[in-house]
Parts: sequence; C-alpha cells; structure tokens
Amino acid sequence: LAESTNSHCLSLQEYLKSIPQKFYNRDLYSDYYQFWNTCINDNPSLIIDYFREQYHKLDIASDVISKVNHLSFHDYKIPTDEPLRIKFINDNINYNYLKLVESVLYVLILPIARYSRTSRNAQIDKLDVWNCIEEIKNTRFACIINCYNNTIRNGIAHGSVTYSTTDITYTDKKGNSQSISPNNIIGLFDSLLDNCNAMMLALKCIMIRHNMFFCENGLKIPSSYLIQELQALGNTPQWEIQDCLNSQIGDKNQLNIYVKNKHYHYESVAWLALRTAVLAESFSPGYFRYF
Repeated sequence: LAESTNSHCLSLQEYLKSIPQKFYNRDLYSDYYQFWNTCINDNPSLIIDYFREQYHKLDIASDVISKVNHLSFHDYKIPTDEPLRIKFINDNINYNYLKLVESVLYVLILPIARYSRTSRNAQIDKLDVWNCIEEIKNTRFACIINCYNNTIRNGIAHGSVTYSTTDITYTDKKGNSQSISPNNIIGLFDSLLDNCNAMMLALKCIMIRHNMFFCENGLKIPSSYLIQELQALGNTPQWEIQDCLNSQIGDKNQLNIYVKNKHYHYESVAWLALRTAVLAESFSPGYFRYF
C-alpha cells in the first residue's frame, strides 16, 4: 500500500487490532495477493470478466464476512459444560460455517479455479464450491481445503446434525456421515474464518493498490466495501453512515448514501453531506450523482 496513490484504506485497521480479523492467515494472504497481481499483469481479461460477472456475489461476500467478524460470540469463552458447549456450537458455529462457505469462500476461490483451468485449456463452467475445492488441490492454495469438509457443509445445508456426549455427526441427504469432536468443529470454523479474512484482506489491498486498473476498465468497487471505508473515514459520533445503494434516475446512475444524523445545525449537516459525497466519489467514481 505504500506504493499506492489511493489513501482510502482506513477500514483495513481492523486487520491489525480487531478480533478475529487480526488472526488472518499470513501465508495465504501473501499468496492470494500475489495471485491477483499476477493475473492483473498476465491475464487481465480473466479479472475483468470475473469482477463484472461476480460483482453482486463479491458485494455479498464482503458484507457477510464483515458481519460474521463483528458477531459477539468471538469474545466468548467456549463453555466447558457439555450441554452449553453443544448449544454454543448450534447457535454460533454451524450456521456461520455454512454462510462463510457459500457466500465467502466459494466466491474467493472461484478465480483461482478459473485460472487453473484456463492455464490447461479446460472449461470454466460448472464450477461450484466442490469443483473449486477439487481444482485447487494441486495448486499452491491447497492449504485452503483443510478448512472445508463437504459432508459437514451438506449436513448443515440440507441434511441433519446429531449431537452426542463426545461427537457431533453431520449427515448429508445421501446418508454420508462425518463425526467430529466439538473442539475440532470450532477449530474448523476458526480456520475457515482466518482463511477467508486473509483472502478478503488481500483482495481489498488489490482494489486499493490497483484502483486505476479498476477505474480504467469500468469495474466498480463492491458497495459493501465502499460502506466499510466510508464508515471508517466519514463516521463521527453524530454522523453515522449506514448503507449505500445503486439506483437509476432516468438514464443516469446514482449512488444513494444513507446516514443517521444527530446534528441540528444546517451548516454542520451540509458540510458532512458534502464531505461524505466527496469521499464516496473519490473511492468509487463514475456515478452521475451521489445522493
């Protein structure tokens, strides 16, 4: 980031000081960042097509991982009492494991799988999460597969979960089962979150470092990341940026910015509104109006 002319990276501070963000996988971050750099230099069309096709899913991925990161259970001490530990896993681990797999992990490993297939002249269609995992097994990103278990994913999504005194058994709709201890399923979730945070951080750094590449090719920054950056840069105790939505006014595109305001002075509101719009335009240019 020291080489970037784009200074809008204040939201990245959470990866330095916040839990669980600061526990991201450092090695995976480096490999994933280098992967995007290589693609931009050697295969830019793959990146352009990916961002245009997957913009909405990337937007959801950024929003989902941010919300999972800010859930309160990360600060809880894992219960030692067996019934309470089972309830902790049922309430906090299972559903969020599935959310991360479906909405974050899949979207972030998809370009790796596509790159791997195109490099050997194979088709890139029909790449679901399972096929992506299989594709990256023989790449330098094979470490990612250690946080993914297909039977556990399917058991949570459309099968069943059975708790015993020592194990948790996940069964998919075909009858395949996987038993795992409570501590190990928590560890699997933590590993998945650390890997997803590493890849999301690398992607955010790429969007900042190569901001001109995105602008020149008409690639928009996912609005959920824009919101996070606007909040980090523009929030005050009396001015809280809550959301951003794309809209169309006639034949013109507009970015609506939603704010919770506690100011009573017109001049203060006008100044903060102008400042917020300027920040939004500098980070995500190309809209006819910022409202």
